[in-house]
Amino acid sequence: MSKFRNYLLFIAILAAAGAIIGSSARAWNKPESEKVPVAINLTDIAKNPHALKGKSVTFIARFASRANMFKDKDETFTREKYENFSAWDKEIKFWESSELKKVYPTFYIAKNNKELIDKLRIINQFDKIEVTGVVESLYANMPWIRVTDIKIIKEDELDQSMASQVSRAVKFIKNNEFQKAKICFEIAQEREVPQYVNTFISQKIAEIKKINAEKEINQKRLIAKNILAQARLFAKNNNFEQAATTYGKALKASNEYNTSADIHKEIAGFFIDFYRAKSDNALLEYSINEFKIAQKILGHPDSDIYYALAYIETLKAKTAEDYFRAEALAKKCLEINSHNYNGRKLLADIMSCQLTVQKEKVDNIILPVAPKKRITLRKPSEKEEDISVQIDDLISEKEILAFENEIKDLENSLDAEETKINHSAKVKKVQGNYTKPINIPGISANEFDIVLDDVESEITRINLEETEGTQNHEPTLPDFPVSFKKTSLPELAKK
Repeated sequence: MSKFRNYLLFIAILAAAGAIIGSSARAWNKPESEKVPVAINLTDIAKNPHALKGKSVTFIARFASRANMFKDKDETFTREKYENFSAWDKEIKFWESSELKKVYPTFYIAKNNKELIDKLRIINQFDKIEVTGVVESLYANMPWIRVTDIKIIKEDELDQSMASQVSRAVKFIKNNEFQKAKICFEIAQEREVPQYVNTFISQKIAEIKKINAEKEINQKRLIAKNILAQARLFAKNNNFEQAATTYGKALKASNEYNTSADIHKEIAGFFIDFYRAKSDNALLEYSINEFKIAQKILGHPDSDIYYALAYIETLKAKTAEDYFRAEALAKKCLEINSHNYNGRKLLADIMSCQLTVQKEKVDNIILPVAPKKRITLRKPSEKEEDISVQIDDLISEKEILAFENEIKDLENSLDAEETKINHSAKVKKVQGNYTKPINIPGISANEFDIVLDDVESEITRINLEETEGTQNHEPTLPDFPVSFKKTSLPELAKK
């Protein structure tokens, strides 16, 4: 009896041990599908497959194609038991051939899993899929994954036709066929594309627009360069009218020229040469305008421009006052640059011209009346329109009044003397004249009246002439073929 009892106890112990062992075995051999998969990027799996061996993973990919990647003597993945496919990363840059080669070909679906095999049949290239599987083994440093589930993701669809348009556009760009590339990109954008693809297309279209804009600018620059060369050739051959028109066309063809101080200086110098050939003062006004445009572009005083403006004033100068304006501009030039040789030489020439003009048109007249003063009067010109006398150079009104007061005092003293003579000698006064002449040192009273009359008439006439001269001070410019915008000289035309 005791033996039988011991036997039953032994059987019970074995059964309990078997139960425990069986339970542990079931725990160790728990199906991979029941494990929580690790969410990871496909590229990260490929970077470190050893760390993930035996683990369940899930990732997003782009379906590439069904494949035939099997190795000999592989007891796990065989052609008889598994279907094979390849995939790319979810953001594959399919338009680059080097990126297309980065395909992962080691994904396997058991043939007895009919549901997954059916999904495999309907997946298209570039479809976005979510793959769940187990990294079963490693070979050639690649993860060999047994796929346990596949989900097709409808968002971010990318069909082959759109991918083809993008790839063609990239080839067109490499061949510098930018307009064709732009058309292909626009066709691809007519349908929804993945965000990363759309971003790439937008960047490329922006680059194409920039390239086209630069190309257009370069074309305009080349055209303007040719036009400018023609203008210079016309000017060199003294075809001034054609040169003026062509210079204007060059400014219109290129805003770069229109905003260049050097080009405007060049045109200003050209107008000086044009003036020498035609002797039309309006051409000098055009030259002055171009120099002012150049000055505005520079934004700071330029000694060469002031030298040029002073030089232009000497070309127009007829009177001493004209040379005074030229002198002021030449001095301004030397204030900016005291070492400007041309400015110093021009200033010396201007002063020499001033002396010449004064010698030809100025004479010294002495009026021997109180207050005795040497007064410089200008000789009247033979032509009435050439007379130009400043009132400040004549006897001032204050001096004339002083003369009149002295005359009155003299008359009063003469009346007193006359009264005294009448009482003593009873000499009668003749109506309109005095019996005794009035003695003024150096000049008689009648002669003095004549001088004053001349002076007063001269003042009145000059006032009228100066008033008339200011009415048309601004020169009237002829119609020019191009309107120069106010916006900078080669070397100035030498005198």
